[in-house]
Amino acid sequence: MDYLISDDIEVIGLKVNNDLNGCKGKIVGPPTATKPRYRVRISQNSTSKVVWIKPNNLKRVNVEDHVFSDIERKKKYGPTEGKQCESDQSKLHFAGAFISKQAYLDAAINRGELYASKFQKLSAEDQRDVLLHKKEIFISEDDKLTELAQKYTGSNGAKCDTCQIKFNKRREPDRICPFCAFAVCDNCVCHTSRGKCYCKDSNFGYDYHPKPDKREWYQYGGYLTKAQRVKANELLNIQPTKEMLVLLPFVAGYYEGDEDDNKDE
Repeated sequence: MDYLISDDIEVIGLKVNNDLNGCKGKIVGPPTATKPRYRVRISQNSTSKVVWIKPNNLKRVNVEDHVFSDIERKKKYGPTEGKQCESDQSKLHFAGAFISKQAYLDAAINRGELYASKFQKLSAEDQRDVLLHKKEIFISEDDKLTELAQKYTGSNGAKCDTCQIKFNKRREPDRICPFCAFAVCDNCVCHTSRGKCYCKDSNFGYDYHPKPDKREWYQYGGYLTKAQRVKANELLNIQPTKEMLVLLPFVAGYYEGDEDDNKDE
């Protein structure tokens, strides 16, 4: 479960520092790639301290988790819910507060798809608090990685991701990238642009030359490195088909090293 900065929480299920179980606190920092725990300011025995706690050992309190429908919100907050404020046309009634229209547009559209999707999943009260800058939506590096991977992941053999022809028993893919699941047919695989997968610095699992000045003009582009792909595939539970990886000398970017690599050094 994702938490927002300034969310009120309760500590639960700790086995080592079980004296903290039941303590109330507030989220003050997001998890990091090296430390997947939230920074939490805990109040205990009239004192407070900041500790790192896993998401599974936290529970939100004093927050309505239910995402209201438009009808439910009008019943709870009155008939003016969602309507423009008469005294100030730049604001609207939202979850019992006056919210700037521009702030809502920024959160729902202008700050990108990833931010908007997280914003839409929040309850009405959390959305209101975010728009009033009482809470903050945190976008982690893993979130950015998975968003990019979702956009640039191939069909894994269902079709040619270049010409869109569908594969079947009579016509199978020529190869599938074992990292980004990009699939190509026998017509597209030899092309310098159509025969490239989504990976960065490699093509269908084969690295480009480590020295950029020794690469061909078409051996550039891509979105994620092999290491980033492996991590993204674990996060998204993507398992590219590895059986279709066939070594052919005309693969764009095929490189195993050569005798001239050390001459310039």
